[in-house]
Amino acid sequence: VGFGTWKIPENAAENAVLNAIKAGYGLIDCAAIYRNEKTVGKALHHALNVESMVKRDEIFVTSKLWNTDHHPKDVKPAIQRTLRDLQLKHLDLYLMHFPVAWPNRRKDDGDYPEDFNPDFKNYQEKVTVLETWKAMEDLVDQGLTKGIGVSNFSTSLIWELSKVAKKPICVNQIEVHPYLPQNFLVDLCQDKGIQVTGYSSLGSPSYENWAIYSKLPNLLETEEITNIAKKHNKTPAQIVLAWSVNVRNIAVIPKTVHSDRLKENLDILSIQLQDDDIQTISDFDRGILLNFTFLKSIFHIDLAFCVV
Repeated sequence: VGFGTWKIPENAAENAVLNAIKAGYGLIDCAAIYRNEKTVGKALHHALNVESMVKRDEIFVTSKLWNTDHHPKDVKPAIQRTLRDLQLKHLDLYLMHFPVAWPNRRKDDGDYPEDFNPDFKNYQEKVTVLETWKAMEDLVDQGLTKGIGVSNFSTSLIWELSKVAKKPICVNQIEVHPYLPQNFLVDLCQDKGIQVTGYSSLGSPSYENWAIYSKLPNLLETEEITNIAKKHNKTPAQIVLAWSVNVRNIAVIPKTVHSDRLKENLDILSIQLQDDDIQTISDFDRGILLNFTFLKSIFHIDLAFCVV
């Protein structure tokens, strides 16, 4: 169980990460696009160098390469910016955030091409995933990261990359929850020795406010999940996280700024879901992507899931 920093406001990230480390989290998941790596870096510096809460080899830090930095010449500067922001000499894991390259013509906010609009297909850079991956492999040789991996990669992309990758594909970070278990993709990754990390493990209840959330019940409020939680004397969130971690061997990176939930999210390893519990949770499968539906065109026909 790691600590995710996505959607944590910049002004709250420092305290959130410090509290997570104090609570015992050993994995911090970051990304350049989250716009909070500088404040996360302050927390890491404080934990490592000021209070000496943990040693560097006791904390695992992940970050991600954004779409505008896929050209081989931009990959090293991108990780160097991240390292400066996080106040680290190296990462433990660096992921290709999406399997798509955008031109490095940045607007003032630095996240999207300057002439960007919703028709993403017009903004594909002519840089292949393999070219970017090769540049990321060089980062390992240069000591800037211990490992590399991918995020939001489908089955066919994993197949293709695994044929030519010279360095191990350590991780594929994907959306995984009972509404979208991604069974085939998870099995493929695990068969190839690729650790799956799931994001939005609780079913993305916050996306209900974005109008891209499908008309599905909030997973944590369903009768089935709440009944299982009562049976095990745990919270619904703990049950859903235990389904990923204990049943499916998927790492999770839930985000919270609440100290009680920090502890609850860690306290799942002892939960032993029974066969009927697992079947009940498995029955939620709708094959439905809840996040990034507005980015569906970047995947073209390579989607490993259904977008509604």
